[in-house]
Amino acid sequence: MTEKSKNIAFYLLTGLLVLSSFWSIYKYGVDVPHWDDHAVRNFVDGFQLKSFFEIFSFHNEHRIGVTRIAALNTDWVAGRLNYKALMYTGQLALVGLLGIYIYLKERFKFPALLLFIIALFIFNNSTFENSLWAMAGMQNHWVLFLSVGSLLLLIKSQFTEEGQKLWFVLSVLSSFLAMYSSANGLLTAPIGLLLLFFIGKRKPMLIWLAIHVVLVATYFIGFQSFGMSKRPHLEDFFLNLFALAGSLATPIANINSPMGLTQIIGLINIILAVWLFFKLLFRKNNQTEFLSYIALTSFYLGTMVLISVSRSDYERQVLLTSKYKVYSLLLLANTLFFWIKKEKIEAINKSFAIILVSGLLVFLNLQFSFLDDLKATFRERMADQTNLQLLGVPYLPENNALTEAILKESFITDASKIDSIALQKESIDFFENDLRSESENFVLAKGPTPNQLVPVNPDYVFFKSQSKGTAQLFLYNFPSDIYQLHYLELTDGKVKIYNAQKTIRIEGVPYESAPKNW
Repeated sequence: MTEKSKNIAFYLLTGLLVLSSFWSIYKYGVDVPHWDDHAVRNFVDGFQLKSFFEIFSFHNEHRIGVTRIAALNTDWVAGRLNYKALMYTGQLALVGLLGIYIYLKERFKFPALLLFIIALFIFNNSTFENSLWAMAGMQNHWVLFLSVGSLLLLIKSQFTEEGQKLWFVLSVLSSFLAMYSSANGLLTAPIGLLLLFFIGKRKPMLIWLAIHVVLVATYFIGFQSFGMSKRPHLEDFFLNLFALAGSLATPIANINSPMGLTQIIGLINIILAVWLFFKLLFRKNNQTEFLSYIALTSFYLGTMVLISVSRSDYERQVLLTSKYKVYSLLLLANTLFFWIKKEKIEAINKSFAIILVSGLLVFLNLQFSFLDDLKATFRERMADQTNLQLLGVPYLPENNALTEAILKESFITDASKIDSIALQKESIDFFENDLRSESENFVLAKGPTPNQLVPVNPDYVFFKSQSKGTAQLFLYNFPSDIYQLHYLELTDGKVKIYNAQKTIRIEGVPYESAPKNW
Protein backbone atom coordinates (compact mmCIF):
# COMPACT_ATOMS: atom_id res chain seq x y z
CA MET A 1 0.00 0.00 0.00
CA THR A 2 1.52 3.33 -1.05
CA GLU A 3 1.95 6.24 1.37
CA LYS A 4 -0.64 8.25 -0.57
CA SER A 5 -3.18 5.42 -0.32
CA LYS A 6 -2.56 5.15 3.43
CA ASN A 7 -3.12 8.89 3.85
CA ILE A 8 -6.42 8.76 1.95
CA ALA A 9 -7.56 5.72 3.94
CA PHE A 10 -6.72 7.30 7.28
CA TYR A 11 -8.41 10.59 6.37
CA LEU A 12 -11.56 8.70 5.37
CA LEU A 13 -11.53 6.69 8.60
CA THR A 14 -10.97 9.88 10.60
CA GLY A 15 -13.97 11.46 8.87
CA LEU A 16 -16.10 8.45 9.82
CA LEU A 17 -15.04 8.83 13.46
CA VAL A 18 -16.11 12.48 13.43
CA LEU A 19 -19.46 11.64 11.85
CA SER A 20 -20.06 8.81 14.32
CA SER A 21 -19.58 11.22 17.23
CA PHE A 22 -22.31 13.49 15.83
CA TRP A 23 -24.52 10.46 15.20
CA SER A 24 -24.17 9.54 18.90
CA ILE A 25 -25.51 12.98 19.86
CA TYR A 26 -28.34 12.57 17.34
CA LYS A 27 -29.28 9.16 18.76
CA TYR A 28 -28.68 9.66 22.49
CA GLY A 29 -28.92 13.42 23.00
CA VAL A 30 -32.19 14.79 24.42
CA ASP A 31 -33.38 18.39 24.16
CA VAL A 32 -33.76 19.03 27.89
CA PRO A 33 -31.82 21.14 30.42
CA HIS A 34 -29.56 19.29 32.86
CA TRP A 35 -28.24 20.84 36.08
CA ASP A 36 -26.25 23.97 35.09
CA ASP A 37 -28.23 24.18 31.83
CA HIS A 38 -31.03 25.69 33.93
CA ALA A 39 -28.71 28.56 34.89
CA VAL A 40 -28.07 29.22 31.19
CA ARG A 41 -31.82 29.03 30.53
CA ASN A 42 -32.51 31.55 33.30
CA PHE A 43 -29.88 33.87 31.82
CA VAL A 44 -31.36 33.66 28.29
CA ASP A 45 -34.91 34.19 29.56
CA GLY A 46 -33.93 37.34 31.44
CA PHE A 47 -31.37 38.76 29.01
CA GLN A 48 -31.65 42.38 27.86
CA LEU A 49 -29.19 44.40 25.78
CA LYS A 50 -28.76 46.89 28.61
CA SER A 51 -27.29 44.07 30.69
CA PHE A 52 -24.93 42.97 27.89
CA PHE A 53 -21.89 42.59 30.14
CA GLU A 54 -23.75 40.02 32.25
CA ILE A 55 -22.75 37.63 29.45
CA PHE A 56 -19.27 37.60 30.95
CA SER A 57 -20.30 37.25 34.61
CA PHE A 58 -19.31 34.31 36.81
CA HIS A 59 -20.96 30.93 36.95
CA ASN A 60 -19.25 29.32 39.95
CA GLU A 61 -15.52 29.91 39.31
CA HIS A 62 -15.99 30.12 35.54
CA ARG A 63 -16.91 32.99 33.27
CA ILE A 64 -18.95 31.22 30.59
CA GLY A 65 -19.35 33.99 28.04
CA VAL A 66 -18.88 31.70 25.02
CA THR A 67 -21.59 29.33 26.28
CA ARG A 68 -24.01 32.20 26.90
CA ILE A 69 -23.37 33.76 23.48
CA ALA A 70 -24.03 30.39 21.80
CA ALA A 71 -27.20 29.97 23.87
CA LEU A 72 -28.47 33.44 22.90
CA ASN A 73 -27.78 32.70 19.22
CA THR A 74 -29.61 29.38 19.46
CA ASP A 75 -32.56 31.07 21.14
CA TRP A 76 -32.63 33.77 18.45
CA VAL A 77 -32.40 31.34 15.50
CA ALA A 78 -34.72 28.59 16.79
CA GLY A 79 -37.10 30.78 18.78
CA ARG A 80 -36.22 28.94 21.98
CA LEU A 81 -33.15 27.53 23.70
CA ASN A 82 -32.42 24.22 21.96
CA TYR A 83 -30.10 22.15 24.15
CA LYS A 84 -29.36 19.57 21.50
CA ALA A 85 -28.16 22.34 19.17
CA LEU A 86 -25.71 23.37 21.91
CA MET A 87 -24.49 19.76 22.11
CA TYR A 88 -23.69 19.81 18.39
CA THR A 89 -21.99 23.19 18.76
CA GLY A 90 -19.85 21.86 21.59
CA GLN A 91 -18.85 18.87 19.47
CA LEU A 92 -17.73 21.21 16.68
CA ALA A 93 -14.95 22.41 19.00
CA LEU A 94 -13.49 18.88 19.02
CA VAL A 95 -13.55 18.97 15.21
CA GLY A 96 -11.63 22.25 15.47
CA LEU A 97 -9.09 20.57 17.77
CA LEU A 98 -8.67 17.79 15.22
CA GLY A 99 -8.19 20.50 12.57
CA ILE A 100 -5.28 21.86 14.64
CA TYR A 101 -3.63 18.44 14.56
CA ILE A 102 -4.22 18.22 10.81
CA TYR A 103 -2.38 21.55 10.50
CA LEU A 104 0.50 20.18 12.63
CA LYS A 105 0.61 16.99 10.57
CA GLU A 106 0.96 18.94 7.34
CA ARG A 107 3.32 21.51 8.89
CA PHE A 108 5.78 18.95 10.26
CA LYS A 109 5.13 16.14 7.74
CA PHE A 110 3.93 13.64 10.33
CA PRO A 111 2.43 10.33 9.09
CA ALA A 112 -1.35 10.11 8.74
CA LEU A 113 -1.38 7.10 11.08
CA LEU A 114 -0.64 9.41 14.02
CA LEU A 115 -3.49 11.74 13.05
CA PHE A 116 -5.81 8.73 13.02
CA ILE A 117 -4.64 7.76 16.53
CA ILE A 118 -5.41 11.32 17.70
CA ALA A 119 -8.92 11.00 16.23
CA LEU A 120 -9.43 7.62 17.93
CA PHE A 121 -8.57 9.19 21.28
CA ILE A 122 -10.81 12.25 20.80
CA PHE A 123 -13.92 10.85 19.11
CA ASN A 124 -15.07 7.99 21.30
CA ASN A 125 -17.87 7.36 23.78
CA SER A 126 -15.74 8.31 26.80
CA THR A 127 -16.68 11.97 26.20
CA PHE A 128 -20.40 11.21 26.68
CA GLU A 129 -20.78 13.24 29.87
CA ASN A 130 -19.63 16.39 28.05
CA SER A 131 -21.11 15.60 24.64
CA LEU A 132 -24.64 14.86 25.94
CA TRP A 133 -24.73 17.80 28.37
CA ALA A 134 -25.25 21.10 26.55
CA MET A 135 -23.36 23.43 28.87
CA ALA A 136 -20.54 20.95 29.58
CA GLY A 137 -19.88 20.36 25.89
CA MET A 138 -19.76 24.09 25.18
CA GLN A 139 -17.55 24.87 28.15
CA ASN A 140 -15.15 21.92 28.24
CA HIS A 141 -14.71 21.42 24.50
CA TRP A 142 -14.43 25.04 23.38
CA VAL A 143 -11.79 25.90 25.98
CA LEU A 144 -9.66 23.13 24.47
CA PHE A 145 -9.93 24.46 20.94
CA LEU A 146 -9.57 28.14 21.83
CA SER A 147 -6.63 27.72 24.22
CA VAL A 148 -4.61 25.43 21.97
CA GLY A 149 -5.52 27.55 18.94
CA SER A 150 -4.39 30.73 20.71
CA LEU A 151 -1.00 29.25 21.59
CA LEU A 152 -0.34 27.95 18.07
CA LEU A 153 -1.38 31.29 16.56
CA LEU A 154 1.11 32.95 18.92
CA ILE A 155 3.90 30.66 17.69
CA LYS A 156 2.92 31.32 14.08
CA SER A 157 3.04 35.09 14.67
CA GLN A 158 6.69 34.84 15.72
CA PHE A 159 7.90 32.75 12.78
CA THR A 160 6.22 34.43 9.84
CA GLU A 161 6.84 37.80 8.23
CA GLU A 162 3.50 38.11 6.44
CA GLY A 163 0.54 38.99 8.67
CA GLN A 164 2.60 38.82 11.86
CA LYS A 165 0.49 41.41 13.70
CA LEU A 166 -2.74 39.79 12.53
CA TRP A 167 -1.73 36.37 13.90
CA PHE A 168 -0.72 37.96 17.20
CA VAL A 169 -4.05 39.82 17.51
CA LEU A 170 -5.96 36.62 16.69
CA SER A 171 -3.93 34.81 19.34
CA VAL A 172 -4.85 37.39 21.99
CA LEU A 173 -8.51 37.29 20.93
CA SER A 174 -8.57 33.48 21.17
CA SER A 175 -6.90 33.69 24.57
CA PHE A 176 -9.60 36.10 25.75
CA LEU A 177 -12.37 33.79 24.48
CA ALA A 178 -10.68 30.80 26.13
CA MET A 179 -10.72 32.59 29.49
CA TYR A 180 -14.42 33.27 29.02
CA SER A 181 -15.14 29.66 28.10
CA SER A 182 -13.85 27.99 31.25
CA ALA A 183 -11.49 28.87 34.10
CA ASN A 184 -8.67 26.66 32.79
CA GLY A 185 -8.52 29.00 29.79
CA LEU A 186 -6.50 31.25 32.12
CA LEU A 187 -3.58 28.87 31.55
CA THR A 188 -3.19 30.32 28.06
CA ALA A 189 -1.62 33.48 29.52
CA PRO A 190 1.36 31.93 31.38
CA ILE A 191 1.93 29.25 28.73
CA GLY A 192 2.05 31.94 26.03
CA LEU A 193 4.57 33.87 28.12
CA LEU A 194 6.67 30.71 28.46
CA LEU A 195 6.62 30.20 24.69
CA LEU A 196 7.77 33.77 24.04
CA PHE A 197 10.54 33.29 26.62
CA PHE A 198 11.81 30.24 24.70
CA ILE A 199 11.58 32.18 21.43
CA GLY A 200 13.61 34.98 23.01
CA LYS A 201 11.76 38.00 21.60
CA ARG A 202 11.47 40.64 24.29
CA LYS A 203 8.98 43.07 22.73
CA PRO A 204 6.21 40.53 21.96
CA MET A 205 6.76 39.04 25.42
CA LEU A 206 6.23 42.41 27.12
CA ILE A 207 3.13 43.15 24.99
CA TRP A 208 1.66 39.72 25.76
CA LEU A 209 2.41 40.17 29.46
CA ALA A 210 0.87 43.66 29.64
CA ILE A 211 -2.32 42.61 27.84
CA HIS A 212 -2.80 39.50 29.94
CA VAL A 213 -2.10 41.21 33.25
CA VAL A 214 -5.11 43.40 32.45
CA LEU A 215 -7.24 40.48 31.21
CA VAL A 216 -6.45 38.23 34.18
CA ALA A 217 -6.90 41.05 36.73
CA THR A 218 -10.26 41.89 35.16
CA TYR A 219 -11.26 38.23 35.20
CA PHE A 220 -10.82 37.94 38.98
CA ILE A 221 -12.95 40.98 39.87
CA GLY A 222 -15.77 39.54 41.99
CA PHE A 223 -14.25 36.04 42.01
CA GLN A 224 -15.46 33.51 44.58
CA SER A 225 -14.01 30.03 45.04
CA PHE A 226 -16.39 27.10 44.62
CA GLY A 227 -15.92 23.39 45.16
CA MET A 228 -12.78 23.53 47.37
CA SER A 229 -13.01 24.10 51.12
CA LYS A 230 -9.39 23.17 51.79
CA ARG A 231 -6.19 22.74 49.85
CA PRO A 232 -5.05 19.14 49.37
CA HIS A 233 -1.96 17.76 51.06
CA LEU A 234 0.97 17.36 48.66
CA GLU A 235 0.59 13.58 48.70
CA ASP A 236 -3.12 13.81 47.90
CA PHE A 237 -2.41 16.26 45.10
CA PHE A 238 0.00 13.88 43.36
CA LEU A 239 -2.29 10.89 43.87
CA ASN A 240 -5.13 12.93 42.33
CA LEU A 241 -2.92 13.99 39.43
CA PHE A 242 -1.69 10.45 38.71
CA ALA A 243 -5.26 9.11 38.87
CA LEU A 244 -6.47 11.80 36.48
CA ALA A 245 -3.59 11.25 34.04
CA GLY A 246 -4.23 7.49 34.10
CA SER A 247 -8.00 7.67 33.73
CA LEU A 248 -7.66 6.55 30.10
CA ALA A 249 -7.04 3.04 31.49
CA THR A 250 -10.37 2.68 33.26
CA PRO A 251 -12.72 1.00 32.80
CA ILE A 252 -11.29 -2.02 30.99
CA ALA A 253 -13.94 -4.22 29.39
CA ASN A 254 -16.56 -2.25 31.34
CA ILE A 255 -14.91 -3.14 34.67
CA ASN A 256 -13.29 -0.38 36.73
CA SER A 257 -9.53 -0.74 37.03
CA PRO A 258 -7.93 -0.73 40.52
CA MET A 259 -7.06 2.81 41.58
CA GLY A 260 -3.42 1.85 42.13
CA LEU A 261 -3.09 0.57 38.55
CA THR A 262 -4.72 3.72 37.18
CA GLN A 263 -2.29 5.90 39.14
CA ILE A 264 0.74 3.93 37.90
CA ILE A 265 -0.43 4.36 34.29
CA GLY A 266 -0.97 8.06 34.98
CA LEU A 267 2.57 8.39 36.32
CA ILE A 268 3.92 6.67 33.19
CA ASN A 269 1.80 8.97 31.01
CA ILE A 270 3.31 12.06 32.68
CA ILE A 271 6.88 10.67 32.62
CA LEU A 272 6.61 10.00 28.87
CA ALA A 273 5.42 13.56 28.25
CA VAL A 274 8.27 15.05 30.33
CA TRP A 275 10.84 12.72 28.72
CA LEU A 276 9.78 13.84 25.24
CA PHE A 277 10.07 17.47 26.34
CA PHE A 278 13.78 16.99 27.05
CA LYS A 279 14.26 14.90 23.91
CA LEU A 280 12.82 17.69 21.75
CA LEU A 281 14.65 20.36 23.76
CA PHE A 282 18.02 18.97 22.71
CA ARG A 283 16.95 18.27 19.12
CA LYS A 284 18.26 21.23 17.12
CA ASN A 285 16.42 20.86 13.84
CA ASN A 286 12.93 22.31 14.45
CA GLN A 287 12.14 24.97 17.06
CA THR A 288 8.49 25.44 16.03
CA GLU A 289 7.85 21.73 16.51
CA PHE A 290 9.32 21.91 20.02
CA LEU A 291 7.26 25.01 20.86
CA SER A 292 4.08 23.40 19.53
CA TYR A 293 4.71 20.39 21.76
CA ILE A 294 5.25 22.66 24.79
CA ALA A 295 2.01 24.54 24.03
CA LEU A 296 -0.21 21.47 23.82
CA THR A 297 1.41 19.44 26.59
CA SER A 298 1.49 22.38 29.00
CA PHE A 299 -2.21 23.05 28.53
CA TYR A 300 -3.26 19.39 28.92
CA LEU A 301 -1.03 18.77 31.93
CA GLY A 302 -1.74 22.21 33.43
CA THR A 303 -5.48 21.60 33.28
CA MET A 304 -5.05 18.28 35.08
CA VAL A 305 -3.04 20.08 37.78
CA LEU A 306 -5.86 22.62 38.23
CA ILE A 307 -8.48 19.86 38.41
CA SER A 308 -6.40 17.92 40.95
CA VAL A 309 -6.32 21.00 43.20
CA SER A 310 -9.80 22.46 42.66
CA ARG A 311 -11.59 19.09 42.97
CA SER A 312 -9.70 17.98 46.08
CA ASP A 313 -12.95 17.83 48.09
CA TYR A 314 -14.35 15.23 45.69
CA GLU A 315 -13.82 11.49 45.99
CA ARG A 316 -10.84 10.46 43.88
CA GLN A 317 -13.08 8.19 41.81
CA VAL A 318 -14.83 11.33 40.47
CA LEU A 319 -11.57 12.33 38.76
CA LEU A 320 -11.87 9.23 36.57
CA THR A 321 -15.23 10.23 35.10
CA SER A 322 -15.71 11.15 31.47
CA LYS A 323 -15.80 14.91 32.15
CA TYR A 324 -12.02 14.92 32.62
CA LYS A 325 -10.87 11.78 30.78
CA VAL A 326 -10.19 13.64 27.53
CA TYR A 327 -7.11 15.30 29.05
CA SER A 328 -5.57 11.94 29.95
CA LEU A 329 -6.20 10.68 26.42
CA LEU A 330 -4.89 13.85 24.79
CA LEU A 331 -1.70 13.86 26.86
CA LEU A 332 -0.79 10.35 25.69
CA ALA A 333 -1.95 10.90 22.10
CA ASN A 334 -0.01 14.16 21.91
CA THR A 335 3.16 12.45 23.16
CA LEU A 336 2.83 9.73 20.52
CA PHE A 337 2.09 12.33 17.84
CA PHE A 338 5.34 14.25 18.40
CA TRP A 339 7.45 11.24 19.37
CA ILE A 340 7.35 9.32 16.08
CA LYS A 341 9.05 11.42 13.42
CA LYS A 342 8.57 11.41 9.69
CA GLU A 343 12.27 10.70 9.16
CA LYS A 344 11.77 7.42 11.03
CA ILE A 345 9.34 6.16 8.43
CA GLU A 346 11.07 2.77 8.26
CA ALA A 347 10.65 2.28 12.00
CA ILE A 348 7.01 3.33 11.67
CA ASN A 349 6.44 0.80 8.90
CA LYS A 350 7.96 -1.96 11.03
CA SER A 351 5.75 -1.15 14.02
CA PHE A 352 2.77 0.01 11.93
CA ALA A 353 0.54 -2.88 12.99
CA ILE A 354 1.47 -2.54 16.68
CA ILE A 355 0.71 1.21 16.73
CA LEU A 356 -2.55 0.79 14.82
CA VAL A 357 -3.79 -2.21 16.83
CA SER A 358 -2.89 -0.54 20.16
CA GLY A 359 -4.79 2.61 19.20
CA LEU A 360 -7.78 0.59 18.04
CA LEU A 361 -7.82 -1.45 21.26
CA VAL A 362 -7.90 1.73 23.37
CA PHE A 363 -10.68 3.11 21.16
CA LEU A 364 -12.78 -0.06 21.17
CA ASN A 365 -12.43 -0.46 24.93
CA LEU A 366 -13.65 3.11 25.49
CA GLN A 367 -16.33 2.83 22.82
CA PHE A 368 -17.95 -0.27 24.28
CA SER A 369 -17.22 0.38 27.97
CA PHE A 370 -19.17 3.64 27.81
CA LEU A 371 -21.97 2.50 25.49
CA ASP A 372 -24.20 1.59 28.44
CA ASP A 373 -23.51 5.07 29.90
CA LEU A 374 -24.75 6.67 26.68
CA LYS A 375 -27.93 4.61 26.87
CA ALA A 376 -28.40 5.31 30.59
CA THR A 377 -27.94 9.04 29.96
CA PHE A 378 -30.54 8.91 27.18
CA ARG A 379 -33.06 7.19 29.48
CA GLU A 380 -32.35 9.64 32.31
CA ARG A 381 -32.80 12.68 30.05
CA MET A 382 -35.95 11.23 28.48
CA ALA A 383 -37.40 10.82 31.97
CA ASP A 384 -36.35 14.39 32.84
CA GLN A 385 -37.95 15.74 29.67
CA THR A 386 -41.16 13.81 30.32
CA ASN A 387 -41.41 14.98 33.94
CA LEU A 388 -40.94 18.61 32.91
CA GLN A 389 -43.45 18.29 30.06
CA LEU A 390 -46.01 16.81 32.46
CA LEU A 391 -45.50 19.90 34.62
CA GLY A 392 -46.25 22.05 31.56
CA VAL A 393 -43.04 24.08 31.54
CA PRO A 394 -42.83 26.41 28.51
CA TYR A 395 -39.19 25.94 27.45
CA LEU A 396 -39.29 22.42 25.96
CA PRO A 397 -40.10 20.97 22.51
CA GLU A 398 -43.40 19.27 21.71
CA ASN A 399 -44.43 16.41 23.98
CA ASN A 400 -42.44 13.22 23.45
CA ALA A 401 -44.00 9.77 23.05
CA LEU A 402 -43.80 9.01 26.77
CA THR A 403 -45.57 12.24 27.71
CA GLU A 404 -48.30 11.71 25.11
CA ALA A 405 -48.92 8.14 26.30
CA ILE A 406 -49.14 9.19 29.96
CA LEU A 407 -51.51 12.07 29.18
CA LYS A 408 -53.81 9.79 27.16
CA GLU A 409 -53.96 7.07 29.83
CA SER A 410 -56.71 7.07 32.46
CA PHE A 411 -55.11 6.51 35.86
CA ILE A 412 -56.95 5.72 39.09
CA THR A 413 -55.16 5.89 42.43
CA ASP A 414 -57.08 4.07 45.16
CA ALA A 415 -55.86 4.88 48.68
CA SER A 416 -57.64 1.81 50.06
CA LYS A 417 -55.26 -0.46 48.14
CA ILE A 418 -52.03 0.73 49.77
CA ASP A 419 -49.87 -2.35 50.26
CA SER A 420 -46.48 -0.74 50.91
CA ILE A 421 -45.23 2.34 52.73
CA ALA A 422 -41.96 4.08 51.88
CA LEU A 423 -40.59 6.13 54.80
CA GLN A 424 -37.60 8.45 55.29
CA LYS A 425 -35.10 6.97 52.86
CA GLU A 426 -32.98 8.84 50.35
CA SER A 427 -34.41 6.75 47.51
CA ILE A 428 -36.68 3.86 46.62
CA ASP A 429 -35.32 1.13 44.36
CA PHE A 430 -37.55 -0.77 41.95
CA PHE A 431 -36.34 -4.07 40.46
CA GLU A 432 -37.36 -5.65 37.16
CA ASN A 433 -36.30 -9.16 36.10
CA ASP A 434 -37.75 -9.34 32.58
CA LEU A 435 -36.37 -6.43 30.55
CA ARG A 436 -36.54 -6.51 26.76
CA SER A 437 -33.24 -5.45 25.21
CA GLU A 438 -34.97 -3.73 22.27
CA SER A 439 -36.94 -1.40 24.58
CA GLU A 440 -36.17 1.49 26.90
CA ASN A 441 -37.88 0.86 30.22
CA PHE A 442 -39.29 3.22 32.86
CA VAL A 443 -41.25 3.21 36.12
CA LEU A 444 -44.00 5.81 36.61
CA ALA A 445 -45.13 6.83 40.09
CA LYS A 446 -48.58 8.29 39.40
CA GLY A 447 -50.18 10.36 42.16
CA PRO A 448 -53.39 12.39 42.36
CA THR A 449 -51.46 15.47 41.22
CA PRO A 450 -47.70 14.85 41.02
CA ASN A 451 -46.07 12.31 38.68
CA GLN A 452 -42.52 11.05 38.51
CA LEU A 453 -40.96 8.96 35.75
CA VAL A 454 -37.64 7.21 36.43
CA PRO A 455 -35.56 5.07 34.04
CA VAL A 456 -34.86 1.38 34.54
CA ASN A 457 -31.17 0.74 33.88
CA PRO A 458 -30.27 -2.86 33.02
CA ASP A 459 -27.38 -4.67 34.66
CA TYR A 460 -24.34 -5.26 32.45
CA VAL A 461 -21.89 -8.15 32.36
CA PHE A 462 -18.87 -7.02 30.36
CA PHE A 463 -20.52 -5.29 27.38
CA LYS A 464 -23.82 -7.21 27.35
CA SER A 465 -27.01 -5.90 28.95
CA GLN A 466 -28.98 -8.34 31.11
CA SER A 467 -32.71 -8.89 31.57
CA LYS A 468 -32.47 -7.61 35.16
CA GLY A 469 -32.46 -3.92 35.97
CA THR A 470 -33.06 -1.26 38.63
CA ALA A 471 -34.92 2.05 38.77
CA GLN A 472 -34.13 4.53 41.52
CA LEU A 473 -36.57 7.18 42.72
CA PHE A 474 -34.84 9.87 44.80
CA LEU A 475 -36.95 11.32 47.59
CA TYR A 476 -35.29 14.67 48.27
CA ASN A 477 -38.12 17.24 48.31
CA PHE A 478 -40.39 14.62 46.74
CA PRO A 479 -44.12 15.41 47.28
CA SER A 480 -45.49 13.11 49.99
CA ASP A 481 -48.60 11.36 48.69
CA ILE A 482 -50.13 8.07 47.57
CA TYR A 483 -48.81 6.72 44.26
CA GLN A 484 -49.85 4.01 41.86
CA LEU A 485 -46.89 2.36 40.12
CA HIS A 486 -46.84 1.67 36.38
CA TYR A 487 -44.25 0.14 34.07
CA LEU A 488 -43.55 1.70 30.64
CA GLU A 489 -41.79 0.28 27.59
CA LEU A 490 -40.57 2.60 24.80
CA THR A 491 -39.89 0.74 21.54
CA ASP A 492 -39.29 2.51 18.22
CA GLY A 493 -41.20 5.59 19.38
CA LYS A 494 -44.20 3.59 20.65
CA VAL A 495 -45.10 3.29 24.33
CA LYS A 496 -46.81 0.49 26.25
CA ILE A 497 -48.03 1.10 29.81
CA TYR A 498 -48.53 -1.74 32.29
CA ASN A 499 -50.23 -1.39 35.67
CA ALA A 500 -47.83 -2.82 38.26
CA GLN A 501 -50.77 -3.44 40.62
CA LYS A 502 -48.88 -1.75 43.42
CA THR A 503 -49.98 1.28 45.45
CA ILE A 504 -47.60 2.92 47.91
CA ARG A 505 -47.45 5.97 50.13
CA ILE A 506 -44.21 7.87 49.68
CA GLU A 507 -42.85 10.29 52.27
CA GLY A 508 -40.47 12.83 50.77
CA VAL A 509 -37.18 13.73 52.46
CA PRO A 510 -36.39 17.44 53.03
CA TYR A 511 -33.32 18.59 51.10
CA GLU A 512 -31.20 20.44 53.65
CA SER A 513 -28.17 21.40 51.58
CA ALA A 514 -27.74 24.94 50.30
CA PRO A 515 -29.59 25.55 47.01
CA LYS A 516 -27.51 25.21 43.85
CA ASN A 517 -27.20 28.05 41.35
CA TRP A 518 -29.27 26.19 38.79
